[in-house]
Amino acid sequence: MYDPQRKYTVAEYWRMRETFPDRKYEYIDGDIRLMTGGSLAHSEIGANIVSLLRSALRESECHVYNSDALVRLSESKYYCPDASVSCDPADWTRKEALEAPTVVVEVLSPPQSA
Repeated sequence: MYDPQRKYTVAEYWRMRETFPDRKYEYIDGDIRLMTGGSLAHSEIGANIVSLLRSALRESECHVYNSDALVRLSESKYYCPDASVSCDPADWTRKEALEAPTVVVEVLSPPQSA
């Protein structure tokens, strides 16, 4: 059971991802955050950004990813950005997360009220 007062290890984070593969989680300094769905506008903006990046980088060897790609920014920070780009060939064969992204895009949305 998840305890928001507790700090989790990276190994525990990976176990949670394996246990619930249909959910997206971020890991920030011991906190595990379940990613919720965004608004339709948020989704459209993210899709447009991925499309624009893919179009702009069509002639390059860089790869463009949507929010399904996990990005490891440090030993204790794993994010699911709305869009990312990696021009590092080592990233293209990684199994778990990009480690050398060139671009990371996060679409900001106002908090939704309950």
